[in-house]
Amino acid sequence: MPAVIKIITMNNIHPTSTIALLIANFQKLGYACDSFYLSNIPMTMFTAPSGEVWLTHNNRINYPLTSSTARVVSRNKDVAYAFADKLGATTPVTLSINRVNDNKIKLRGMLTHAPLVVKPNTASLSHGLTLNVKTLAGLDTAILKAAEFDETILIQQQIEGEELRFVVLGNKVKAVLMRQSPQVIGDGEQTIEQLIVSENQKRSQLVMDYVTYPQLDDKMIDAAIDLKAVPASSVVVKLGRGTMIASGASIYNVLAETHYSYSSLAAQLGSSLGNGFVVVDLFVADHTQPMTSDNYAFIEFNMSPVLKLFYSCRYGHNYDVLADLVPMIDQAITRSSHE
Repeated sequence: MPAVIKIITMNNIHPTSTIALLIANFQKLGYACDSFYLSNIPMTMFTAPSGEVWLTHNNRINYPLTSSTARVVSRNKDVAYAFADKLGATTPVTLSINRVNDNKIKLRGMLTHAPLVVKPNTASLSHGLTLNVKTLAGLDTAILKAAEFDETILIQQQIEGEELRFVVLGNKVKAVLMRQSPQVIGDGEQTIEQLIVSENQKRSQLVMDYVTYPQLDDKMIDAAIDLKAVPASSVVVKLGRGTMIASGASIYNVLAETHYSYSSLAAQLGSSLGNGFVVVDLFVADHTQPMTSDNYAFIEFNMSPVLKLFYSCRYGHNYDVLADLVPMIDQAITRSSHE
């Protein structure tokens, strides 16, 4: 039976989605951009003025800069950990299980490394993710949640620190985005509750092209936090562990202040997957200090990051990834006609 093709109009594509941003920028280069469903899969075909074509899935962009091997490594977290470990990067203690494998002995052994993170092997955007697991009962619940997305489940040592996203483009680190979990800083006078009100006022004044910073609410704040406590001056109070803007995180471009040792590692890891576009996520205790074997850990590779994140930095310093990425893709698409 032939595949069913249904045309998608721009009215049906979210204006801040990665595919929408790419379409807008390629149209400026004279490309024809046609979006459609191919057997219920949303696709877009980019046709260069010279006739060359690039076809991609709308929700998980298949950049022509990326090799099939690199995609396999990035999409399977267990493979990515083995790859990063082979290159000398620190990786968290990890147990990979199948959802039908109920090995209580191994699970109890992992609890010695608690708190733990439980996540599906191939899902993205925190789907099926559970943080701060400390008990066997909690593990059982988290495994069931992860199993909704993948039969292979990773149980992992939870690393403390902030999540840093290193943008590697053409073998060079172009930006370092710190996905800072929700927090407030004490002044010795205000309660945590009052500090949260002040933070929310700041958030309400942020004007972004592609994202809106949400107000911090109960869902983003650890229930164990005493909101009436008065933290001392300069004391950082971590409110939660969210690393996405929707879960309360803040984004900052910290390239200039990040110690070169982390950028060097990220460039090595990224370039090992080819001379293309990849982000390397690390948990880092203090990005201003030199890297040691125990003050950071590799998290994952991502070959199809959400592009609007790069334009979501609080207080400026956004990285204009499209200005660098689109010409590289154009060159990759049209290379054959230039040879």
